[in-house]
Amino acid sequence: MNSNEVQDYINVLIAKGVKMEKVLRILCLQSQIENGLRIPILDAFKREILHVYGFENILTLNSLEKVGLLKREAGKSNWKNLDKVELLEKSNKFIINVHFFPP
Repeated sequence: MNSNEVQDYINVLIAKGVKMEKVLRILCLQSQIENGLRIPILDAFKREILHVYGFENILTLNSLEKVGLLKREAGKSNWKNLDKVELLEKSNKFIINVHFFPP
């Protein structure tokens, strides 16, 4: 699974109106793996989240940025260190399996 596939998956989750907590977990995980999201991509996700889930969630997004879980691009991606990332849905619970192999 590559970065674009994860972004597409997040967009599908938002479009389906899946619980915001699930969307934010995957978005924050991608942000950490990517060492930050490109500014236009992060802004588009934030716009969609606020549109679908309501503007009262702007404080949640700002808090995630403040603590560093959701961040703007800061350098080299860590995707090459991941052998395999699996997103599985079992009975409405998302399970993320990550196989990490350091360089």
